[in-house]
Amino acid sequence: LFINRGETIFIVGGNGSGKSTFINILTGLYQPSEGNILLNNLQIDSNKTKIQDLIAAVFTDSYIYSNNYDSYSLVDNKKYQELLEKMELNEIVLDQKESSARRIFSKGQTKRMSLILALLEEKPILVLDEWAADQDPYFRKYFYETLLPKLKEEGKTIIAVTHDDMYFKHADRIIKFDSGKIVKDTEVTDKNHSDFLWH
Repeated sequence: LFINRGETIFIVGGNGSGKSTFINILTGLYQPSEGNILLNNLQIDSNKTKIQDLIAAVFTDSYIYSNNYDSYSLVDNKKYQELLEKMELNEIVLDQKESSARRIFSKGQTKRMSLILALLEEKPILVLDEWAADQDPYFRKYFYETLLPKLKEEGKTIIAVTHDDMYFKHADRIIKFDSGKIVKDTEVTDKNHSDFLWH
């Protein structure tokens, strides 16, 4: 599998098809039992911090740490305020304290706050595991039709696990897993149709 800089890739497949294992290997959480991971043609699978330094991820089971272990601050952070407004959390998070951003939210709000914190890391690769699954229809549409294209314009490489086939046209490629193998790697050429994958 080759992933090119700036691509938006959707990962699809049924339960147990290998999507989560792939994401965990890609983000360095799992060590591959065979094969190699290369970054710009240099083997890095023995040095997982190399790839982890490039990736910000939001997983299906999303947790927000109670402390900020990253280099950014939320105080007087213009980008943070803009993201809160875009994710409609500005009326829920009423101040700039870390504790306000790192409290208990609903599942959908937790995913939105996790994405805000991931974007504040300013990493070039964004991995999203079923991010839209816990969102209402408005935010699901906003995620695919507004947010992902904007992040692509900013140069992000986006790898998103999804089942939302009505939004497949917003990807550059769709990679389908089955029984731990890639069975289809389809380039999206017709952005006007969302059912191309099954032809």
